[in-house]
This record gives sequence, structure tokens and C-alpha cells, in this order.
Amino acid sequence: MGAPAIQRYDTLQMKADVLEAVEEHYSIVQAAKAAGVARPTVYAWQANDPVFAEALKQAQTVAKHNLEGSLYQRAITRDTIAAIFLLKSMDPAKYQDKLQQRAETTNNFNFILSQGKLSDAERSEPRDEMLLTPTYHEIKDEEA
Repeated sequence: MGAPAIQRYDTLQMKADVLEAVEEHYSIVQAAKAAGVARPTVYAWQANDPVFAEALKQAQTVAKHNLEGSLYQRAITRDTIAAIFLLKSMDPAKYQDKLQQRAETTNNFNFILSQGKLSDAERSEPRDEMLLTPTYHEIKDEEA
């Protein structure tokens, strides 16, 4: 008929243990190890049990929120690297890395080659150099 009741309880308990461990570790590999369950078993539950699969996603979301909270605490306690990382993830358009290269040509024409989005304020700053932002386009032969 079906699996014995004791085995079903053990499976439910193991699933609960895995979900609790995922909230702490995020990684299925680490969570399976912490819960004492074989990794392939967790993947089989995920593939064959939609309720478990959804609970697993929710547990990973909890783990992400926990990590964000931990990172935030580090950032506000003067951990500069954590603060930079957190700002980049919170507002990538504003805090993304920008690469600028300055060059001087033989006729004393200066320019800056910039990779990354510049803010309106950065674009409108008075400069002695010409600001070039690379664009990708096809160069057509004018003689053809």
C-alpha cells in the first residue's frame, strides 16, 4: 500500500530539517550536509514535491534577507567594503564601477574615454577634456 507512517514522519522531519538549514546556509549542498540528508535526496524532493520546492524557495529568500541584514549591520559599523557592496546592490545605476581613461593626442587634444553610466551632474561638469562614451556601431566605408 503506502509507506509506513513512521517513515513518512521521518521524511517530513528531514524535509523540515533541510528547510531550516537552508534558512541558515542558503546553499542546498551545505543545508543537506547540516541536516544529515544526501544532496541527491534534496534535489529529488525539489523535483517531485511542489510544496517542498516552494518551501525551499521561501527558505532561500529568508537566507537572503538574513544576509542582507547582516551585511547592513556590518556596513553601519564602519566596514567600508560592506558599505560599498551594499550601496552597489541597492542602487547599481548610481554606485556601479566606472572606468575612465585619459589620453592626450599628438595635437594636444585631450579626451576621456568613459565606460559606465555617468550621472547628469558628471556629464555637465565643465571639463578641459572631451568626454567620449564608447558606442558600438557599424563603420561604413564611405568610398563604396
